Amino acid sequence: MRLPIENDLQVKMSEALAGIHAQLRFALTLAHDKAARLAALDGEPALAFKLAHSDGWLLIDAPSSTVARTNGPRHPERPYTALSQSQAVTNKVQRSASWSKADTLAERAMQGILANDRAAFQNLLALAPLVETQVYSFAARLIEILDALRPRAQTAIATDGHSGALGPYYWRFAGMLGRATLLSGGIMSWGTPFISA
Repeated sequence: MRLPIENDLQVKMSEALAGIHAQLRFALTLAHDKAARLAALDGEPALAFKLAHSDGWLLIDAPSSTVARTNGPRHPERPYTALSQSQAVTNKVQRSASWSKADTLAERAMQGILANDRAAFQNLLALAPLVETQVYSFAARLIEILDALRPRAQTAIATDGHSGALGPYYWRFAGMLGRATLLSGGIMSWGTPFISA
C-alpha cells in the first residue's frame, strides 16, 4: 500500500518492521523446534543469551526457549550475537519445519504494534525484551512520519475544516507510536538517569 509519506520514510518504516519480524520469527522457531534449540546449546544443558541494548535474555534449554528480563536460573551466559550469527543455528532454524509456523506467529504478534489488538499486544509484550531495540527504531521512524504529515493535515484542516484523507493515517501512526513506546520501554538507555556534575 502506498502511504502519504516520502519514499525514504516508507522505506525506513518497512526496514524497521522487517527487523522486528525477523527477530520474532528466529526466536519463535527456536521456541517450537527442539533440534534448533539443541544446535543453539552446542552441547550445553542450558544457556542464557544476553540481548543487545536491552535488559532482556533469551533462555534456552532442551525442552524450551523463553524470553525474560533476568537470567533467573543463572544459566551460563553468552551474547545474543553468538546465537543469531551462528551459521549452524541459523541453518537449523531456517530449515526447521517450525519456520513457517513461526512466520505466521510473528505476523500475528506484530499486530500488537500495527493494530489496536489487545490480545496481540499482550502476546508481543511478553516478547518485548527480544524486540525492543527494533521497536524503538520503528518508533523513531513513526515520529518522523508524524512530523511529515502534521503540516499537511493542519493545512487541510485550515482549508476544509477537516484533515481529509490524511486524518486516518495520522491517527493510525499515532496509535502505533503509543504502542511502540510501551513495547520499547525496557531499553536501558531510556532508564539512564541524568546525572549533573
